[in-house]
Amino acid sequence: MNGNPDPFLSGFISALFIFTWIVLGIVGFFGFYLGEDVAFKRKWFRPFAILVGVLFIVFGSALTVLHSRNLSDLSILFGVVPLVAIIVYWNIKITKFCDCGAMLYNRNWFSPMRFCSKCGASLTPKPKSHDDFLE
Repeated sequence: MNGNPDPFLSGFISALFIFTWIVLGIVGFFGFYLGEDVAFKRKWFRPFAILVGVLFIVFGSALTVLHSRNLSDLSILFGVVPLVAIIVYWNIKITKFCDCGAMLYNRNWFSPMRFCSKCGASLTPKPKSHDDFLE
């Protein structure tokens, strides 16, 4: 069953792959990096990151099967899927959004960010006035 892939289908999937990544890059840049709506960023960043990971796996799987013409080559997914899941999880974990609208990345993995690098505001959650830990 091995052989040359269908050039039209291969070209279409490759073009769709490139177009999808361009669209995701534009949406991510303007929606999350340059956008000022903090509520939007906090609500939609996690689903967006998960969508990017899933699309990467889907396109990678489609191109692998298309070029190899053999479903057994999908065994590479046993290594790729956990790695993509770790990368998506880590991106979600190290990305924070300040109330000023800044998208912040924690470059120091072993200590949490405490202040916004754009406005200097504290990033640690403040206890609410009705919280009483002694009760």
